[in-house]
Amino acid sequence: MTEQSAPTTAENAPPAPFATADLLLAFVNTQSQPGRARDLLDDRTALTEWLASYGMDDDAMIVTDADAAATRELRGAFTTVFRSHGCEQGAELLGEAEQLLRSYGRRYPLTPVIEADGCTFRPSHTGIVGAFETLLAAAVDLAARDVWPRMKMCSSSSCYRGFYDRTRNSSGRYCSTRCSQQAATHAYRDRQKKNCATKPTPAT
Repeated sequence: MTEQSAPTTAENAPPAPFATADLLLAFVNTQSQPGRARDLLDDRTALTEWLASYGMDDDAMIVTDADAAATRELRGAFTTVFRSHGCEQGAELLGEAEQLLRSYGRRYPLTPVIEADGCTFRPSHTGIVGAFETLLAAAVDLAARDVWPRMKMCSSSSCYRGFYDRTRNSSGRYCSTRCSQQAATHAYRDRQKKNCATKPTPAT
């Protein structure tokens, strides 16, 4: 199974420094986005197309609508974890998401490959099971590289994209300069409204 650069990464965002990060970002960004109403995993046909675009399909693969539902469930768990990185958004759902990811890890175990250069974890199967394992292996790879906390969801209220935080101290909250500027503009307007609301009414 091969990995490709994500066509569904945040607008104007450069590719993440690792293929595994690009893969997981593309995965969470299959959700409905501003300007794209369709969920790219909404049924078995859509899931099959997405898996094929990332080389995670094979001639014997059979994908069902139940598989598509399970994939969306896994995506939701990753999204919640990414949203919790660096902010409090989704904190109330984090425990449930982590529990779900642990259950997927038990259901789809990875194979350790030990070599002179180090150890990696790779899928143990092909087909849709192998696809799930590829996504889990990507998470393991990023954790091993100590960059897992840099996988985040944009904090803009009008954006739902995942992104790789490239800031030095991992303090980034927005997927792009555009989202950051929009958030700053909205915050400024909110302050202006509050200031106007608190000004005393001139005596008549």
